[in-house]
Amino acid sequence: MEQLESHEYPTTLEELLAAYGDAELDLVDGSTTLREVLGEQSESTGEQRYESAEEVQQSVLNMVGEAAVGREGYSDRGGETPDESADSDEEPESV
Repeated sequence: MEQLESHEYPTTLEELLAAYGDAELDLVDGSTTLREVLGEQSESTGEQRYESAEEVQQSVLNMVGEAAVGREGYSDRGGETPDESADSDEEPESV
């Protein structure tokens, strides 16, 4: 989110939500707003301060969790998955 990069830091969660709370965050299965994601954090931690845009972005990633992940266990690196390599050690069945 480019707006976070140009925001003046340090800042508070309250200031971020006032400025960008309605900003849409695209997730794999839909979207949410910055307020919906970080608002939960404000309820549990109270006054939150951020020193940089990177700190805000990491907080967002921590809060969205699995909702931001595509297929669970998917890797585009190729090769065998741990399950496949375990199976390949077995002797082929003879018919």
